[in-house]
Amino acid sequence: MWWFVSFLFLFLLAFLIYLLFIPFSIEADSETGVFRFRFHWLAEGRLIADETGIVLQVRVAWWKRTIDLLAPQKKKTGQPAKPTAVKKRRPKKRTRSLNEMLDLIRAVARSFRIRHCFISIDTGSMPLNGVLYPWFYLLGRYTGHPIQINFHGEEIIQLQVQNSLARMLWAIFKTKLKTKKS
Repeated sequence: MWWFVSFLFLFLLAFLIYLLFIPFSIEADSETGVFRFRFHWLAEGRLIADETGIVLQVRVAWWKRTIDLLAPQKKKTGQPAKPTAVKKRRPKKRTRSLNEMLDLIRAVARSFRIRHCFISIDTGSMPLNGVLYPWFYLLGRYTGHPIQINFHGEEIIQLQVQNSLARMLWAIFKTKLKTKKS
């Protein structure tokens, strides 16, 4: 019996480590109108906007669900509203300063990796496009991703970023250590 318990413990530990290190990605594509969040093969959520409406498709392992966000909601009838009880206030915990919160947000944002980026924008103003063209060229050279101004009237944004829970936790941990030292 002890071998079964130890095997189960090791299996759960390995699964938790796997969840920490598998990548999740966030993708946005203005051409197809899709915004997608993927957590490896385990879960996926898509927000699809087109002429007919906005649809949310959710998949977690084998479970799938499609929700039309602009469809009228059904009202639940037959159940009266319950009175809400007044909750006691908890004592406030230590609040963080604005600089600490900004450092934490900055560290978590830096932990994301850009896997694909393509930006092609037309502002609609020919003189403004002419002024922005060299700046976008330099920005594209600096980042290594095609970021450009076009004169064709099209706005295309394709972005895919990737991260993992372990990388985010490491960024938070490093920020906490840095703030404690100072």
